Amino acid sequence: MIHEKSGLEKKVQTLFPRIVGIDESGCANFVGPAVVAGVILPRGDLPCSVDDCKKLTAHKLQTLYHILTKTVTYSYEVITVPECNKALLKSEYHHIKKMCAQLQPDFVLIDYHSVPDKFHYPQWGVEGGDQKLWCVAAASVIAKYVHDEILIRLDKQYPEFNLKSNKGAIGQQLFDLTLQHGMTSSHRKTWIYSMAEKKKIPITNITTYKQGGTK
Repeated sequence: MIHEKSGLEKKVQTLFPRIVGIDESGCANFVGPAVVAGVILPRGDLPCSVDDCKKLTAHKLQTLYHILTKTVTYSYEVITVPECNKALLKSEYHHIKKMCAQLQPDFVLIDYHSVPDKFHYPQWGVEGGDQKLWCVAAASVIAKYVHDEILIRLDKQYPEFNLKSNKGAIGQQLFDLTLQHGMTSSHRKTWIYSMAEKKKIPITNITTYKQGGTK
């Protein structure tokens, strides 16, 4: 768990008071949208300890989400399935820019990579930022909770795919279930087709999902 601001956060905040940490959830998925979130680093005491969302139980994730959304300034954006199909990374950058226009930070700390062009804020992409920086880890919590709630709702609509458990993540089980039941409108077709190509499975074998039955 991250209990205090990192040395980097403290140093940057002496020069740039309003820092936003940014992270995403659900980019490496077969099903559903992705979510990108931003959290403004508090100037004073931190409201709670946080951690990389991937290390948290569902209960702890929910608890931290409710604490954070009541105590920090934050925002999130949903990257739709059509956007994920067309150009995921470009769409992620687009939504980061929208989020920053709303939050108006002085400096941006992003997990892993920085926004490449036409970005009007000083920034730093930090590899493993969600494990090192409080504001980025906090953003990861909000992004994952929102993402997982979307997938839980999709599970009720498409129970055949076990989305409540696998959260739409890329994996052999979900790929096999897609071959069995077909693709829904919430599937990322380009990602499924890419996996089929790697496995030398004709894309004609992948049908359209029909509610209440197999393909």
